[in-house]
Amino acid sequence: MEKDEKRLKEFKSLVDEANNNRSDRQKIAAHVDVVLFFSYDIVGSTKYKALHPGSWAGEIKKAFESIKRRVNSELSEAYIWRVLGDEIIFVLKAPGKRMKVSEETVLSDSVAAIYKVLQSATDEIEGSTREMSLKAAAWIGIVSDEDHYEKDNKIPKEYKNLFYKYTVDEERRRKIFEFMGNDIDAGFRIKQFTYSRQLVLSFELAYLINKIISHEESKNVELIHMGYKALNGIWHDRPYPIIWYYDKSYKKVDFLQSLPYDAETDNSLIKDYGLKHSCRYNFKKKELFEKIANDLGLCDKLMIIKQTLKNVEKSIEINDWLYNEDELHLHLAAVCCDFKNKRVFIAKRSTARGKYSACWEFGCAKANKSQGYIECIKKEYENDFGLKIKIMVSSDRGEQCPTPYALYEIKENGEEFQSDKGIIVYAKIMNDNIDEFANKKDYKKHECSLLLTEEAARKFLSENEKSVPDFKDTIMHAFDIMKKDEEDYQWR
Repeated sequence: MEKDEKRLKEFKSLVDEANNNRSDRQKIAAHVDVVLFFSYDIVGSTKYKALHPGSWAGEIKKAFESIKRRVNSELSEAYIWRVLGDEIIFVLKAPGKRMKVSEETVLSDSVAAIYKVLQSATDEIEGSTREMSLKAAAWIGIVSDEDHYEKDNKIPKEYKNLFYKYTVDEERRRKIFEFMGNDIDAGFRIKQFTYSRQLVLSFELAYLINKIISHEESKNVELIHMGYKALNGIWHDRPYPIIWYYDKSYKKVDFLQSLPYDAETDNSLIKDYGLKHSCRYNFKKKELFEKIANDLGLCDKLMIIKQTLKNVEKSIEINDWLYNEDELHLHLAAVCCDFKNKRVFIAKRSTARGKYSACWEFGCAKANKSQGYIECIKKEYENDFGLKIKIMVSSDRGEQCPTPYALYEIKENGEEFQSDKGIIVYAKIMNDNIDEFANKKDYKKHECSLLLTEEAARKFLSENEKSVPDFKDTIMHAFDIMKKDEEDYQWR
């Protein structure tokens, strides 16, 4: 115990040292992160393809769309890493110290959302065809980019996983991103040891969330220890604990009762568990977690994961990681005005957002090739906030493009990362019930919204609320815009 506390103190001092030095903080914050990986795999697809050679592709595509839709709803910060045959894999950067809750709670909530998606997507798939189902896996790892994987020795290399990009098109400079490392390998290995509707977890992830699950009032969630399997190349081929996550609230029955009547004949893990489920190796007991961690020498690694989650301030979002460096990603910020009552709409970014966490802004859309500027802005603001808006357009241009108030380019970390580039435009709110947005909460990407009069805005700004760059000038210019009648402008 004394040895563990000494190691923890040493690692915390490294983090504190980095946080007290801006350049070091940028290096650690940008290049070392805890990443949650999770995948959904279609069960029964091989048989289904043989029985339905002319229609299986459409059904599997429909299943993936169902999964993506639900992940976007429950874990909006997650991104697709890859699709491998009948499997779709996501990545999610775990939030850091900006969160008001513990790091274990953040992970536990994320795993609960992954499980929820598994159950709801399986319901939809099985409702369409009884021949296919879903199973899932989740694992966690510390990830470092390729430039700092070798150079940065603050964290032992055996605890890190490598993130890198390789070029697939020299002329267009197109790149594909990849993750490699011991934790990535372990995640791919454990995926084979799950079952229909079941979610298998890596040991490290199960260890970290067990503390929260053990103290939940509902007691619906269990970590089911299904036994051990040797995984090639993992833990020097020593037996690896197979841990399934189970939430009784979905089926309203205990784990064994939730399984199909023939599950034991279909899966050896379930058969073994059915015979030995009352033995002393019940994974709800903290002692087994600690014993495995000590026996395998994983205590340092687990402490580093926890401290990275807790102390390292995130400076870039995962989409900035994954984008191709030479692609332009254009942001379209619309300042939404209530002309009738001379108010401006603002929203506070979620604490789970990477950039400008918990900062006030006007919202933002992202331009894409398949939509025009106006269509894109309208659609995203309605999706994000429920706002129906019209955009101020240039009256002297036939194509009626948005009238830009300003262009912006923000570089948070010098030349090292991509800068945010965007256009600010003005819009008028068309909703009949505008007042409902005055103190609205529970958005997907934002904590809340306000509608401010000019007097309220001045008071708001004087209180030094955190906001995105140039927020003050932009909001005050909006009141100048509204000093004229809305009919003095052209809208679309």
